[in-house]
Amino acid sequence: MIEQYIQLVEENFANTILPTLVPIYESNAQNATRPDQIGTGFILSYNSRPVLVTAKHTIFGHDGKDRAGEKAFRAGENWVYVGDVDSEVFFAKDRDIACFYADQLVGRPCLGTGNFSTASSSPITVGGYLARDFKRTGETLKPMPYTFTGASEKTTDGLIGLQYRRSKVKSTASEMVQTAPIPRGLSGGPMLDSAKLALGQVSLVGVFTEQDCGSARGEPSAVLEQILKSM
Repeated sequence: MIEQYIQLVEENFANTILPTLVPIYESNAQNATRPDQIGTGFILSYNSRPVLVTAKHTIFGHDGKDRAGEKAFRAGENWVYVGDVDSEVFFAKDRDIACFYADQLVGRPCLGTGNFSTASSSPITVGGYLARDFKRTGETLKPMPYTFTGASEKTTDGLIGLQYRRSKVKSTASEMVQTAPIPRGLSGGPMLDSAKLALGQVSLVGVFTEQDCGSARGEPSAVLEQILKSM
Protein backbone atom coordinates (compact mmCIF):
# COMPACT_ATOMS: atom_id res chain seq x y z
CA MET A 1 0.00 0.00 0.00
CA ILE A 2 2.77 2.44 0.94
CA GLU A 3 4.71 1.52 -2.20
CA GLN A 4 1.63 2.24 -4.34
CA TYR A 5 1.16 5.59 -2.60
CA ILE A 6 4.78 6.61 -3.19
CA GLN A 7 4.62 5.46 -6.80
CA LEU A 8 1.53 7.61 -7.36
CA VAL A 9 3.27 10.60 -5.78
CA GLU A 10 6.30 10.11 -8.03
CA GLU A 11 4.18 9.72 -11.16
CA ASN A 12 2.24 12.91 -10.43
CA PHE A 13 5.48 14.73 -9.61
CA ALA A 14 6.92 13.70 -12.96
CA ASN A 15 3.80 14.87 -14.80
CA THR A 16 3.10 18.17 -13.03
CA ILE A 17 6.23 19.37 -11.21
CA LEU A 18 9.22 18.08 -13.16
CA PRO A 19 8.42 20.24 -16.25
CA THR A 20 8.81 23.34 -14.05
CA LEU A 21 12.26 22.40 -12.71
CA VAL A 22 15.49 24.03 -13.88
CA PRO A 23 19.01 22.79 -13.00
CA ILE A 24 21.37 25.56 -11.94
CA TYR A 25 25.07 25.46 -12.76
CA GLU A 26 28.40 27.08 -12.02
CA SER A 27 31.62 27.02 -14.01
CA ASN A 28 34.07 24.20 -13.47
CA ALA A 29 37.43 25.73 -12.63
CA GLN A 30 39.21 22.74 -14.15
CA ASN A 31 37.21 22.56 -17.38
CA ALA A 32 35.17 25.56 -18.53
CA THR A 33 33.27 23.45 -21.08
CA ARG A 34 31.89 21.09 -18.42
CA PRO A 35 29.88 23.10 -15.86
CA ASP A 36 28.91 21.69 -12.47
CA GLN A 37 25.27 21.39 -11.47
CA ILE A 38 24.94 22.93 -8.01
CA GLY A 39 21.24 23.32 -7.36
CA THR A 40 17.67 23.21 -8.56
CA GLY A 41 15.19 25.95 -9.31
CA PHE A 42 11.52 25.90 -10.21
CA ILE A 43 9.53 28.26 -12.38
CA LEU A 44 6.76 30.31 -10.84
CA SER A 45 4.41 32.66 -12.68
CA TYR A 46 4.23 36.08 -11.01
CA ASN A 47 3.15 39.42 -12.45
CA SER A 48 2.55 37.51 -15.71
CA ARG A 49 6.28 36.76 -15.94
CA PRO A 50 8.29 33.60 -15.18
CA VAL A 51 10.23 33.77 -11.92
CA LEU A 52 13.00 31.28 -11.15
CA VAL A 53 12.98 30.30 -7.47
CA THR A 54 15.86 28.54 -5.74
CA ALA A 55 17.86 28.47 -2.49
CA LYS A 56 19.83 31.63 -1.82
CA HIS A 57 23.01 29.65 -1.17
CA THR A 58 22.72 28.13 -4.66
CA ILE A 59 23.13 31.63 -6.10
CA PHE A 60 25.38 33.32 -3.53
CA GLY A 61 27.18 30.35 -1.93
CA HIS A 62 26.97 29.22 1.67
CA ASP A 63 29.21 32.09 2.77
CA GLY A 64 27.34 34.62 0.64
CA LYS A 65 30.44 35.53 -1.34
CA ASP A 66 29.77 33.81 -4.67
CA ARG A 67 29.15 36.03 -7.69
CA ALA A 68 25.49 35.51 -8.45
CA GLY A 69 25.88 36.72 -12.03
CA GLU A 70 28.18 33.81 -12.84
CA LYS A 71 25.58 31.14 -12.02
CA ALA A 72 23.70 29.86 -15.06
CA PHE A 73 20.76 27.83 -16.33
CA ARG A 74 19.58 26.53 -19.68
CA ALA A 75 16.71 28.06 -21.66
CA GLY A 76 16.14 25.79 -24.62
CA GLU A 77 19.51 25.37 -26.30
CA ASN A 78 20.95 28.55 -24.79
CA TRP A 79 22.99 29.21 -21.67
CA VAL A 80 21.63 32.08 -19.59
CA TYR A 81 23.79 33.65 -16.90
CA VAL A 82 22.00 35.14 -13.92
CA GLY A 83 23.93 38.34 -14.56
CA ASP A 84 22.24 38.65 -17.96
CA VAL A 85 18.60 38.36 -16.89
CA ASP A 86 16.48 41.51 -16.84
CA SER A 87 16.05 41.40 -13.10
CA GLU A 88 17.86 41.78 -9.82
CA VAL A 89 18.01 38.79 -7.50
CA PHE A 90 15.48 39.17 -4.69
CA PHE A 91 15.91 37.60 -1.25
CA ALA A 92 15.24 38.23 2.43
CA LYS A 93 17.84 38.68 5.14
CA ASP A 94 18.66 35.49 7.05
CA ARG A 95 16.38 33.38 4.83
CA ASP A 96 17.62 30.84 2.30
CA ILE A 97 15.43 31.66 -0.71
CA ALA A 98 16.32 33.72 -3.78
CA CYS A 99 14.32 34.44 -6.93
CA PHE A 100 14.47 36.56 -10.04
CA TYR A 101 12.52 37.21 -13.20
CA ALA A 102 13.72 34.94 -16.01
CA ASP A 103 11.92 35.98 -19.20
CA GLN A 104 14.09 33.51 -21.13
CA LEU A 105 11.83 30.80 -19.65
CA VAL A 106 8.61 32.16 -21.17
CA GLY A 107 6.52 29.29 -22.51
CA ARG A 108 7.76 26.78 -19.94
CA PRO A 109 5.22 25.26 -17.51
CA CYS A 110 4.98 27.24 -14.27
CA LEU A 111 3.60 26.88 -10.78
CA GLY A 112 1.49 29.72 -9.41
CA THR A 113 1.01 31.52 -6.12
CA GLY A 114 -2.36 29.77 -5.94
CA ASN A 115 -0.36 26.59 -5.27
CA PHE A 116 1.12 27.99 -2.04
CA SER A 117 0.06 26.27 1.16
CA THR A 118 1.08 25.99 4.80
CA ALA A 119 2.62 22.73 5.93
CA SER A 120 0.32 20.14 7.45
CA SER A 121 0.90 16.82 9.19
CA SER A 122 0.96 15.16 5.76
CA PRO A 123 4.18 13.60 4.49
CA ILE A 124 6.29 15.94 2.36
CA THR A 125 7.82 15.27 -1.04
CA VAL A 126 11.05 16.98 -2.10
CA GLY A 127 12.19 16.96 -5.71
CA GLY A 128 14.95 18.30 -7.88
CA TYR A 129 18.15 17.29 -9.66
CA LEU A 130 20.91 15.34 -7.92
CA ALA A 131 24.37 16.75 -8.53
CA ARG A 132 25.99 13.39 -7.74
CA ASP A 133 23.99 11.69 -10.51
CA PHE A 134 24.66 14.41 -13.07
CA LYS A 135 25.01 12.64 -16.41
CA ARG A 136 26.65 13.64 -19.68
CA THR A 137 26.70 12.04 -23.08
CA GLY A 138 29.55 13.75 -24.84
CA GLU A 139 28.85 17.44 -24.23
CA THR A 140 25.09 16.91 -23.76
CA LEU A 141 23.77 17.82 -20.32
CA LYS A 142 21.53 15.19 -18.74
CA PRO A 143 20.70 16.05 -15.12
CA MET A 144 19.08 13.28 -13.11
CA PRO A 145 15.72 14.04 -11.43
CA TYR A 146 15.14 12.68 -7.94
CA THR A 147 12.25 12.72 -5.47
CA PHE A 148 12.02 11.72 -1.83
CA THR A 149 8.96 11.48 0.40
CA GLY A 150 9.22 11.50 4.19
CA ALA A 151 7.09 12.04 7.27
CA SER A 152 6.82 15.68 8.32
CA GLU A 153 8.74 16.79 11.42
CA LYS A 154 8.28 19.74 13.72
CA THR A 155 11.14 22.22 13.86
CA THR A 156 11.94 25.01 16.31
CA ASP A 157 13.40 27.46 13.80
CA GLY A 158 10.41 28.13 11.56
CA LEU A 159 11.57 25.80 8.80
CA ILE A 160 9.60 23.00 7.16
CA GLY A 161 10.99 19.63 8.26
CA LEU A 162 10.72 16.03 7.16
CA GLN A 163 12.47 12.76 7.90
CA TYR A 164 15.31 11.92 5.52
CA ARG A 165 16.66 8.58 6.65
CA ARG A 166 19.42 7.53 4.27
CA SER A 167 19.46 3.86 5.28
CA LYS A 168 16.97 1.11 4.42
CA VAL A 169 15.08 3.06 1.77
CA LYS A 170 13.11 0.98 -0.71
CA SER A 171 13.40 2.12 -4.32
CA THR A 172 10.09 2.12 -6.18
CA ALA A 173 11.99 1.66 -9.43
CA SER A 174 14.04 -1.43 -8.48
CA GLU A 175 12.11 -2.57 -5.36
CA MET A 176 15.51 -2.98 -3.69
CA VAL A 177 16.38 -1.64 -0.24
CA GLN A 178 19.23 0.80 -0.68
CA THR A 179 20.93 3.83 0.87
CA ALA A 180 19.29 7.11 -0.10
CA PRO A 181 21.73 9.58 -1.68
CA ILE A 182 22.96 12.77 -0.07
CA PRO A 183 20.57 15.29 -1.67
CA ARG A 184 23.34 17.50 -3.02
CA GLY A 185 21.95 19.46 -5.98
CA LEU A 186 18.36 19.43 -4.72
CA SER A 187 18.78 22.75 -2.92
CA GLY A 188 16.13 25.14 -4.18
CA GLY A 189 13.73 22.39 -5.24
CA PRO A 190 10.05 22.48 -4.26
CA MET A 191 8.64 20.86 -1.12
CA LEU A 192 5.11 19.56 -1.62
CA ASP A 193 2.23 18.12 0.38
CA SER A 194 2.48 14.43 -0.54
CA ALA A 195 -1.15 13.54 0.18
CA LYS A 196 -2.41 16.21 -2.18
CA LEU A 197 0.20 15.31 -4.79
CA ALA A 198 -1.04 11.72 -4.71
CA LEU A 199 -4.44 13.12 -5.71
CA GLY A 200 -2.93 15.11 -8.57
CA GLN A 201 -3.06 18.42 -6.68
CA VAL A 202 -0.11 20.80 -6.27
CA SER A 203 0.38 22.22 -2.79
CA LEU A 204 3.73 23.99 -2.39
CA VAL A 205 4.68 24.12 1.29
CA GLY A 206 8.30 25.20 1.01
CA VAL A 207 11.68 25.40 -0.73
CA PHE A 208 14.27 22.74 0.14
CA THR A 209 17.51 24.10 1.60
CA GLU A 210 19.39 21.61 3.80
CA GLN A 211 19.77 18.07 5.17
CA ASP A 212 21.66 16.49 8.05
CA CYS A 213 21.23 14.03 10.93
CA GLY A 214 18.31 12.20 9.39
CA SER A 215 16.24 15.30 8.70
CA ALA A 216 15.67 17.56 5.71
CA ARG A 217 14.50 21.16 5.99
CA GLY A 218 13.41 24.08 3.90
CA GLU A 219 11.99 27.57 3.99
CA PRO A 220 8.17 27.78 4.20
CA SER A 221 6.21 29.09 1.23
CA ALA A 222 5.15 32.09 3.33
CA VAL A 223 8.74 33.39 3.14
CA LEU A 224 8.71 33.07 -0.64
CA GLU A 225 5.38 34.89 -0.76
CA GLN A 226 6.85 37.84 1.15
CA ILE A 227 9.86 38.02 -1.18
CA LEU A 228 7.58 38.00 -4.22
CA LYS A 229 5.70 41.01 -2.87
CA SER A 230 8.96 43.00 -3.05
CA MET A 231 9.42 42.29 -6.76
